[in-house]
Amino acid sequence: MFDETETMMTVRRILNQSVQRLEEHGIESARLVAELLIAHATGRKRGELVRLADVQLTDSEEDRIESHLIRALANEPVQYIVGSTEFMGLEFHVDRRVLIPRPETEILVEKAIDIGQKNPAMRILDIGTGSGNIAISLAKFLPKIAIDSVDISAEALQCALDNARVHGVEQRIRFVETDLLSDNAVGKLTPKYDMIISNPPYISEEEYGELPANVRAYEPAQALSDSADGLTFYTRISDLSKLLLKSGGWLFVEVGYNQAQEVAGIFKQNNRLSHIEVFNDYNGVQRIVAARRK
Repeated sequence: MFDETETMMTVRRILNQSVQRLEEHGIESARLVAELLIAHATGRKRGELVRLADVQLTDSEEDRIESHLIRALANEPVQYIVGSTEFMGLEFHVDRRVLIPRPETEILVEKAIDIGQKNPAMRILDIGTGSGNIAISLAKFLPKIAIDSVDISAEALQCALDNARVHGVEQRIRFVETDLLSDNAVGKLTPKYDMIISNPPYISEEEYGELPANVRAYEPAQALSDSADGLTFYTRISDLSKLLLKSGGWLFVEVGYNQAQEVAGIFKQNNRLSHIEVFNDYNGVQRIVAARRK
C-alpha cells in the first residue's frame, strides 16, 4: 500500500512510491511501468505526468493505481494491465487472448511494406494473426491490399477484428479461424496470394520452460510454442507456399534466436522457392527469413 503519512497524495509522490515498490520486487524498467500504470489509471498521457507532478489525486485514482500495481507486482505484463500496446506507431488493444506484439516484428512488416509499395493491389495471407498487428499495420500502410488473416483461436480473431475496426481496415481483412496444420486449412483460404507473411509459434517445447515466468503465466502458450522443436510451422508454411503462393510471390517469416539458418534450410529444400535471404533485427540478430516462389 502507499505511504499516506502525508495527507496529500500527488502524482509525484505516488510515482516515486510506485517506482520503489516495483524495484523492490525486481520489476524491470520500473519507472516506465509506473508511469504507464499511473497514466492509464488517471486517464492522462504519460508525457503529461511531469507537468502534473504536483496535482493531487482523487481517492478513486489512488485506488485504481493501487489495483494496477498489485497486478504488476504479480508480474502481469503492463500491456495487459493497461490493455494496449504500440506497434508500427499504431495502438493495439491486447489482453490475455493474444500475444503481446514485439518491436522486432516491425522489421517483418517493414520488409513486406517495401514489397507492397511496388505492388499496391496485393493479396496477402497473414498466418497466426493474434492481435492483428501485422495485418492491420499492412492494411494501414498499403491502402489497396486485401488480406486473409488466419488464427486457430476464435478469441484472438475477435480481438484482431476489434482492432481492425478501430483502425478502419476491417473491410479489407478477412479473418479465418482454422488450424493451419489441419488437412482442411487450404479449403478455407483463397489461393493464390502475392505474399505470405507469418510470425508463427517458434519457441521449442524445451525453450518454453525457460521463458520468463510472466510470459509463461500470462501470454497464450499456443501463440508462443509449437510444443515440438520450434520448426513445425516453418515446414508447414513452406509446404503451403506450393499451393497458395503465386509465381513470383513473396514469403516472409519471423524466426527465433538461432533459427534463421535452419528455416532457410527448410525453404531451400522446397524446389519451388528461391531468392532465400536472411535479415537482422535492430540488435543484429538474424530475425527474418524471406523467399520467393519460382
